[in-house]
This record gives sequence, C-alpha cells and structure tokens, in this order.
Amino acid sequence: REMKLNIYDENGKKTQKTVELSETVWNVPLNADVIAQAVTIYLHNRRRGTAHSKTRAEVRGGGRKPWRQKGTGRARHGSIRSPLWTKGGVAFGPRTHKTVKKFPQKMAHAALRSLLSERARGDQVKVMEGFGALGDSKTKSAVKFFGELDSVGKSVLVVLASGEEKSAAIKKSVRNIGRVQVKSSLDVNPYDVSRASRLIIGQDSIAELEKRIS
Repeated sequence: REMKLNIYDENGKKTQKTVELSETVWNVPLNADVIAQAVTIYLHNRRRGTAHSKTRAEVRGGGRKPWRQKGTGRARHGSIRSPLWTKGGVAFGPRTHKTVKKFPQKMAHAALRSLLSERARGDQVKVMEGFGALGDSKTKSAVKFFGELDSVGKSVLVVLASGEEKSAAIKKSVRNIGRVQVKSSLDVNPYDVSRASRLIIGQDSIAELEKRIS
C-alpha cells in the first residue's frame, strides 16, 4: 500500500504530478518515547566535554601560608588558593570528560520513520522535482523559493540526494537565512527532523532515504 504527495517544480510551484511514498516509512504511528531517546542521546554525544576547572593544586600561587596558625584572632588557613577563597581552586568542578552513549540503529531508524510520518500527516513535507532555483548561490533566490513554499520564517530542513551536483551552491544560497539546514538523505537524523517544521525533500532523495531506514 502506498501514499501519495504532490510534487513541486524547481521554482516552488505546485505541479499536477504526484509521488508514491512507502507507508512503512511515511505512515507509521507516533512513537514519542523512542524519539525522545534518540534526541537526548544525540545531544549528549554532541557535547565536546572540554570543560576544565582548576583545583587548588592547579591555581597559580598560594604556596605560602597567609598568616601564622595561632595568635592573630583570624581563622586558620594554609593557602589563599583554597576553594573557600576568592580566586581559589574549584572543589568538584567540571573536568575534561567525553562520554559517548550508544543507540541501536534500529531504534534510530524507528524514531526517524515516526518523525517523517508525523511531518507527512501534518502536510509539512514538500517534494521537489529539483532545486534549480537554489543553484545560483544567491540568498535572494532562496528567499523567493521558500516564499513560494510558504516556508519563510519557519524552521526548514532541505534534504538532498547524496550525489546532488549543486549541493555546494544550494548550501551557499541558504547560509544567510536563519533556521534553514541542508542535509544529505544519508545523513539525516531524528534530531534534524524534530527541529524542522517544514521538510523540503528532493524527489531523487526519497528512494535513497526509504532504502536507508525501511
């Protein structure tokens, strides 16, 4: 069983043509739990883990006892670089630490199918014959293109086929437009789709994407 979507030409105009989409990819029930897991683990693995606070042993200075132990009336201190002091070391602060959590590929694909289905059911997927209007590397052309698709001001994910010849020019066209991301159909992940309220996908990309996650 197949579902169909209208095809838009390279200038963003709706045509009389339609494309058949696999229901196993584009019409599956929403699975909020697996989507949440996929996005959480993706964001976790994206963290660089380069935070590094200095302990009292690493802060410069503080080698001399600030005052004698007894007889001054003041509290006892051994170093001005104690965590108790301003400009002192940090106790139990963040340290350089990178961890990677594994996420089963089957679950990642299930999350992606669920998100794509939600976008398709919400009429948020636009299938393009091509992206010729974005091939001149001009922001003005890209703004006009997104205007035709009612996508100006929205978060947009443009999905290209892996062998798209004009991918560099397309990325250059949209780089000055906020909330627009361009990805290959082989690189799209659940986080990308969850952020986008409009999915603009090339007709050539559909078979590639369906083969990858079906």
